[in-house]
Amino acid sequence: MFSSLIRIAPIGVFCLLLSVGCGTATESEDLSDAAINADASASADSELSDVQLSDTESTSQDSAASTDTTASTDTAPQCPGGVGCPCEAADECDQGICLETPDGKRCAATCVEDCPAGYSCSAVPSSGDTVYVCVSLFARLCSPCMDNSQCQGPGTQSARCVKNSPGGFCGVGCETAEDCQTGYACEQVTDMAEQQSKQCVPVDADGASASCVCSANAVQLALSTGCQAESGCAGNATCKEAGQAAACDAPAATTETCDGLDNDCDGQSDEDACDDDNPCTTDVCGSDGACTNVPADLQCDDGDACTTADTCSAGACTGGAALPCDDGNPCTKDGCEPKTGCTNVALSHSDAAPAPCDDNDACTHADTCSSGVCLPGAATLCDDSNPCTDDSCDPTSGCVISNNTVPCDDGDACTTGDQCADGSCAPLGTLACGDGNPCTDDSCDKAKGCNNANNSAPCSDNNICTEGDAC
Repeated sequence: MFSSLIRIAPIGVFCLLLSVGCGTATESEDLSDAAINADASASADSELSDVQLSDTESTSQDSAASTDTTASTDTAPQCPGGVGCPCEAADECDQGICLETPDGKRCAATCVEDCPAGYSCSAVPSSGDTVYVCVSLFARLCSPCMDNSQCQGPGTQSARCVKNSPGGFCGVGCETAEDCQTGYACEQVTDMAEQQSKQCVPVDADGASASCVCSANAVQLALSTGCQAESGCAGNATCKEAGQAAACDAPAATTETCDGLDNDCDGQSDEDACDDDNPCTTDVCGSDGACTNVPADLQCDDGDACTTADTCSAGACTGGAALPCDDGNPCTKDGCEPKTGCTNVALSHSDAAPAPCDDNDACTHADTCSSGVCLPGAATLCDDSNPCTDDSCDPTSGCVISNNTVPCDDGDACTTGDQCADGSCAPLGTLACGDGNPCTDDSCDKAKGCNNANNSAPCSDNNICTEGDAC
């Protein structure tokens, strides 16, 4: 196996140097000659590596794909099958190796150690043996990808599928910007496996992130990645034209229908597709694409805000109990509007037939409503006109009448020492009206008191020398 180990330059190197039809003499002709001589001796391999390949400029980490080259007219590539000729499979190449390059798949040539900038002399299997070819490091750079493996190959194991939600594009492993082509920067990025690494990624002239465009190789292989339309619908972005962004085939969002598909791209299939706008039916999208709407005993809303606990019956929504709208305020007019629900309109005393109110103060009466609020009326009179009671008012219980023992007047001028007891005025004694004069008749008038009226009764003037004394 080792005796048959030889090194070959991949077509990628040559495809950059050749015209699309391989009909123009270029340095690929020299590479073709070198590939033929590579099997002759190690010195021939060394000459290919040191002279012919080292003089070739192609897509590399240090130059863009449009790098100038110096044409050689010694030997033209022998297409089909010659080094640098387009190919689809290994059996189309004289060396038996067909490799990817940025310009598409090309027949490879052997190599020893050195390859042009942008290529790596790497071992690849060929007919059961291992041969060395110059593998393009940038064959899939910026190509659409789904996972890291789609970006990796001989000599490009450090390449990663850089996450570019919802899809990704191939980077190339790097340490510094010198490892990348012109128009690319070496940056720390996240790949589709959520791992961090440094990769060559596209930038604009100002160094800001730029979008990838398709290479001829990506178009030839129809490489694709995930994409998403503005509507949220998912699809695949596939390379169809070199130099252009991958075309996204995500469909536009449409109204959901009963077909088992997510037509509106919201992550659900057939939701609301069979909705008959009847809350009293169970809407089902069948596997045959037909809708069924079965009546069901469910809670519902009859559209009347003045009913509660509405329920379905025979496929129709029936209103439940009336919505309680009494706010407990006698100064509001309570009602209900079917569209909005309860209404509680403030009342004032001036309103027609206002509801009576109570401010909950027992010491007021004739309370009245004003702008929805119950205002206190006049103070409640608790005076019972009894001097033998103390009169007051408690806001909770109302008038409070309590007995006292204060001096009083029972209205009888013929009594004395009147004093309150048990709520009544009672005398302690009677008025003494006797004046000790036999010539007066002593009495008492309840209204006026003592009366000492003169009389003509016999009397004694206490003079023994007189007789027949009279008043």
